Amino acid sequence: MGTGLLMIYKEKTKKEWKIAFLATVIIGFLVHTYMFTNSLLNHDALYNLYSDQNMVGSGRWFLSIACGLSSYFSLPWVIGVISILFISLTSVVVVDIFNVKNPIVITIISGLLVTFPAITETFFFEFTADGYMVAMFLAALSVRFSIINSKKKGVCFSIIFICLSCAIYQAYVSFALMLAISYFIVEVLENRHSLKTYLCWIRNQCIIYIAGMIIYYIIWKICLSVQSYEAASYMGMDSLGISIHSILLAVYQSIRTIIFFFIEYNFIEHGLTVYTTLNLIFLITLALIAIFAIMKSKLYQRKMDLLLCALATIITPFVICIWYFASSDVTYSAREEQSICLIFILAAVLAERWLTPKWSSAVGIILAAIIINNSVTANVFYYYMNRCNQKTYATAIEISTRVHELDDGTITSIVIIGGLDTWSDEDYLDSSVLGSLGVLKSVDENLLTSQNYVALYLKNIIDFELAYYVENSDVEMPTRGKKGTEPVSNGWTLDFPLLSDEEKIALLETEEYQSMSCYPSSNSIVRIGDSIIIKLSEPL
Repeated sequence: MGTGLLMIYKEKTKKEWKIAFLATVIIGFLVHTYMFTNSLLNHDALYNLYSDQNMVGSGRWFLSIACGLSSYFSLPWVIGVISILFISLTSVVVVDIFNVKNPIVITIISGLLVTFPAITETFFFEFTADGYMVAMFLAALSVRFSIINSKKKGVCFSIIFICLSCAIYQAYVSFALMLAISYFIVEVLENRHSLKTYLCWIRNQCIIYIAGMIIYYIIWKICLSVQSYEAASYMGMDSLGISIHSILLAVYQSIRTIIFFFIEYNFIEHGLTVYTTLNLIFLITLALIAIFAIMKSKLYQRKMDLLLCALATIITPFVICIWYFASSDVTYSAREEQSICLIFILAAVLAERWLTPKWSSAVGIILAAIIINNSVTANVFYYYMNRCNQKTYATAIEISTRVHELDDGTITSIVIIGGLDTWSDEDYLDSSVLGSLGVLKSVDENLLTSQNYVALYLKNIIDFELAYYVENSDVEMPTRGKKGTEPVSNGWTLDFPLLSDEEKIALLETEEYQSMSCYPSSNSIVRIGDSIIIKLSEPL
């Protein structure tokens, strides 16, 4: 039986598919293995050491099923392997859609997909990474089944795939749309079909996405009702709506997002970086490729085809950032921007089709440099994540030890005052040193050492054994967030004995507290009455 399957694999599987799959696997593991073989927790991961990912309230009603492939435990290696496999399958689909034959171009496409900043940041949140990669694969399949001259059955499958992809993670709707637009541009440039055929394809795409979103929305509402959930306020999911003001705002936000993706760091103020330089070179190269393709294909002589191509290009920023048009509360981070990768892939495909071998090779070198830079940047950020975890873990161990020394079995509560963050919101968003490396800014050296995250480490990693903790394991944490003022959300519990706000205020007025110094001073962790006070910083 095994021999028979091997023969079928050799005979039925295209050589190009094998190259795409293996190239993605090899590059993917070379770049991301450090993440897969270490427990690099971020703030969200502390809540998701085990989670069924049932995020129906946020519209992700299929996420739990997609993440079930790796169990609901946060298993870096298992999730990593599954994720790479689905990225590899996506590479196969993309290569098949564009009908790429050149092994070098296939390798570049694979490298771009698996090293793109969106993939790296998704691995920061590895507890859902495998599910998200399933969503990307389904998004690619939805395009493959709806290529020009596809049958009605293919259109039906496309509707199902885009619906499920959206139900895992809504951002991959943009990936599907951008892949469809890129495919359309290639087909029009090569003058493969009549205008009527193009218009029929556009009509089918409208049917696919409208039907897919309607089905998605209906199932979502059913899931909310059956599970007695309400739509979460996360990114405006509970207040979706369209108005003239929201449309104009979405247009502005879309253009701004695309611009700042390519020139994320303020190079005018801080100077050029490798990331910005490579992107500027790429944009110039892309413009030149487009001009050559238009001239060589004589697209300018086909007025309607030229108009369709122009429209496809113009709507690109708005397709990539389509969820801005659904809610003004939507924000885009790097992990929602995988669709931008298809701009780079489109450049590779057009260069191979319309440029001479010499100039096509030059484009390949530029894209290879981008892949290498993305790969190095990914590991820089994994290194920073490791520093975050080491620092937070060490802090939590020290605090745990000092608390145990003070506990004689009669302690009833713990009070954490302040946090250890050394950055402001403005610094983090605009002038972080990590900003020079590109769009990945979700890691700061002290990110995990805020009040909430140290507490979570104490609960999840160190696990205090206070008498009160053992007897009261369902106590809800009253506040969360680095400033300790944001209300707890999504019903999360800390299972940690903290004083009420009123009791904390009274404690802060005591003479014993007033004499305390901030961590790590010897009197930064003291016992007052039946409580242990941990003073990380002065309260805000």
